[in-house]
Amino acid sequence: MRLGTPVTRLVCADDGTVVGVMLGSETLAASTVVVAAGTGSTALCASAGFVLPMVSSPSVMVRLQAPVGIVTGIVANDLFEARQSRDGMVLMPVDHDGESSMAALTRIGEAAQRLFVESFTGAAETRLVGVDIGWRPMLADGDPSVGYTGVPGLYVAVAHPGVTLASVIGDAVADEILTHETRAELALFEPR
Repeated sequence: MRLGTPVTRLVCADDGTVVGVMLGSETLAASTVVVAAGTGSTALCASAGFVLPMVSSPSVMVRLQAPVGIVTGIVANDLFEARQSRDGMVLMPVDHDGESSMAALTRIGEAAQRLFVESFTGAAETRLVGVDIGWRPMLADGDPSVGYTGVPGLYVAVAHPGVTLASVIGDAVADEILTHETRAELALFEPR
């Protein structure tokens, strides 16, 4: 594993088997390559001839700095979703309604900040840190895609809630690859 080194494409043997990844000008060999690159997964899979039917969906990500410990776990209700890291950073995804100007995004961030402050005791000192448009990896059928692709050596693990479920999906994927046995909880999400 090499953190912070972008994979530019998958490397295939003459018979089409995926045998590694290209890191710049260097090839890193592997018996199984797991593509778990969110919205970047489509291009990587295409480099091995596999079509991953991705229809990415935009979302506005509001970042707030709040007193540590205000949100424990993930809060999701009809009004908002929020999660807080140990350093106090709060992430609040908001539906994207076509906003493209920084002024419009700032207004969304300010509204999210007000809602957050009104919703939590002790949140009065919360400040807006940033607002960006991000792209969620959504597959055409709405389901995650986790499993062997039919291209030998290529395994995909792509899901909209991928970050939230990363540890659970990662454990199941590692077990499936190491034991060569399909996990029941992943069977429904095999790539089609």
